[in-house]
Amino acid sequence: MKRTNSLMLLLALLTLGVADGVAEQVDLRLHFSGVAALGDKASAKDLTALRTFAESSNVGRVVRGQLNKYLGAATGLSADGSKSLGYAIDRLNGGELYVEIRSAKDGVGRVAMNLDKGTAVKVQSNLRSAFAASGAELVADSDAKGSWTFQFKNAPMFHVSWQRDWLLIDGISTSQPSAWRQEVLRGGRPFPKSEAVLELTGSSEFMESHIAGLNFPAVFSASIQMKLINGRFRTEGQLDFAEPQQLKLDPFLIPTNTLRGPLGSFSVIRGISGWLAGVDALKQWRIAKFPNQAVAWAQLEVPMYSMVAFPFPNAWKYLNKQKARFSESLNPTLKERNLGEIHFMENFKSVVWRGLPLWAPFVGAAPEPGRDWGILGSVPGYIPRGPNTNPPPAALLEQFTGRPNLIYYHWELTPPRLEQVRMMVELARMMSFKAFPAKGNPFPQWLKKIEPLLGNTITEVNRESDTRWTLTRNSQMGLTAVELALISHWLTPKMAFPIAPPLPGK
Repeated sequence: MKRTNSLMLLLALLTLGVADGVAEQVDLRLHFSGVAALGDKASAKDLTALRTFAESSNVGRVVRGQLNKYLGAATGLSADGSKSLGYAIDRLNGGELYVEIRSAKDGVGRVAMNLDKGTAVKVQSNLRSAFAASGAELVADSDAKGSWTFQFKNAPMFHVSWQRDWLLIDGISTSQPSAWRQEVLRGGRPFPKSEAVLELTGSSEFMESHIAGLNFPAVFSASIQMKLINGRFRTEGQLDFAEPQQLKLDPFLIPTNTLRGPLGSFSVIRGISGWLAGVDALKQWRIAKFPNQAVAWAQLEVPMYSMVAFPFPNAWKYLNKQKARFSESLNPTLKERNLGEIHFMENFKSVVWRGLPLWAPFVGAAPEPGRDWGILGSVPGYIPRGPNTNPPPAALLEQFTGRPNLIYYHWELTPPRLEQVRMMVELARMMSFKAFPAKGNPFPQWLKKIEPLLGNTITEVNRESDTRWTLTRNSQMGLTAVELALISHWLTPKMAFPIAPPLPGK
């Protein structure tokens, strides 16, 4: 257990089926209250259906397999050890679970699982086999108490025990000794009972070190709680920054001519100019002033329709000046990979990536009279022309206007939006053989099955102070359509393509 991927663990718990307040520093803390906390047919009818579909069981098996594969590789287990670990993971059927990685510099973590004795004995046996097959040393053994201690070379020791319905795996550290065993003996639980179904706490540094390519613009700690209220999830969280984040929250602007209904999703965000200016990939484009806000939306019943508009003075004049840069920096790579090429389309005032199936990502000037806006989208032919006869409803605009501390607002009809995003992800997957799914991939059938039950999702992020932001979300499953599609893609087992043998004489 040298490394733990927080996102993988989060999804594993959701398909199998987070508590703050501890004084010591933790890099990751995850708490799942168990399947019983997800309600029943009377209190959470749709959620019960979501988790009891046969397709959900199929996805659960795949996720457990992916979790086993990741943990086996991360801990350096042998093939036999990884197989035994898989047996242990398969026995975890959604009971209460708590994971904590404390102070990464100590390399110490701990896990608590609420299991009946029979299951605990089998899991312990699987764990012993997994570690023994991979070179772990059994430091101490006390079978009468169901306790034993193991250690990998050049790693901390871990103590495994079962007492009062809890299987505990404690990292042993002289600087931060675990008190869970004493808490179980004293009160029957290793930690206080929580009303939340899921709780997660983590630091930005820990996430960056365990998720490839992740790089946050500021150092922070994050905590999230998900509670079940009237059969739907209420998510509440906060970000606490190490340094003040002095955002400039200008009044919200809306591209009134370009933004048209009927809408399937809608988002607004502001205070982003400082973050954009720090993105390395944008620095080469010589943007004099980065936009400080953006508006994103998708229309109902229009496949592949996604747009993002942002204030940008003289957008088309700027893009014309960048013609050579677009061609020289992008076209050679696209041509090499047989992925089309960049074109300038004067009639749409857009730079378009042409040659892809069904979509043509573009950046251009939005048709906004009297105000300069840039626009990004999936197909330039969807840029509206003429008077706006179907503006967004006033009730939607009232959700974010006149709110001085609102940073981000997102609303979506999750079922139709998920159908749109799934199509985009599948097309993107077709463009990369490395991302092609292995045979028997259950995620497309699962996403299609759960779509009708997902309802609306609303997310808000507010500035409470320069060092704290708060998040709230109301949803059926806790995730937006984009999050569901991307996480499903990430967890999908990928097809392994054989490597061609070298040519004769090479």
